[in-house]
Amino acid sequence: MPSVWSHPCSGEIARLKFVVWPSPLRKTRGRQVLVDRNIPSTLLGFVWKLSAGDQVWLCTLSIMVAILDTVPIEAQRRIINDTVRQGYLQRIMVLAAIYAGLVIAQGSVKLLRNLYRSWVGENSILALRVLINDLSHGEGSLPADATAQGIEISMVVSECEAVGGFVGDSISEPLLQAGIMVSVVGYLVYLQPLMVLILLAVLLPQFVFVPLMQLSINRKARTLHFARRERRDR
Repeated sequence: MPSVWSHPCSGEIARLKFVVWPSPLRKTRGRQVLVDRNIPSTLLGFVWKLSAGDQVWLCTLSIMVAILDTVPIEAQRRIINDTVRQGYLQRIMVLAAIYAGLVIAQGSVKLLRNLYRSWVGENSILALRVLINDLSHGEGSLPADATAQGIEISMVVSECEAVGGFVGDSISEPLLQAGIMVSVVGYLVYLQPLMVLILLAVLLPQFVFVPLMQLSINRKARTLHFARRERRDR
């Protein structure tokens, strides 16, 4: 679905197709307004409509952060090994400089990712608030009463924050956590395969028991919910 953008100064509305260029650097940046009121039926579709191009960059930054979180560990290992075994000062200084550069790069990419993620989330919050305002005060809207105004305020203040913040984290955050896990496990395979076998022996039972426990908790909660509803209906 095309995104709908409205520049706050010109008031012109332009329908834009999928654009990979980051939204903070676009000339048409401004308030993303869902003036067509055509909201996707799924949450993933909603995320994609609001921030399709931005999600590509967020995923790229998340992969870079996951890699840069693991590479300094290897630099530390080499520094310690060279210090204990050989003690070559020049080589140790080179490795220390490489390690410092990796740490600076890691922090810079992580900061850029966090800023970009916050931008996407706040931009989505703004789009939702503008949409709610248009639906509440546009043509064909119902007369406002105290209840309607209260609902509108609740949606604008609290509910938009949760949904808009989720747009920034929905794809990049799970990818980041999965990337860190894959990179760490891959490094362990490279360093000591036996440690990976021990790790799998400890973690694999959780993949069996945790879903079973969660299903049991869900059934119990559902049973209690229906029991309370029956007592209330009586």
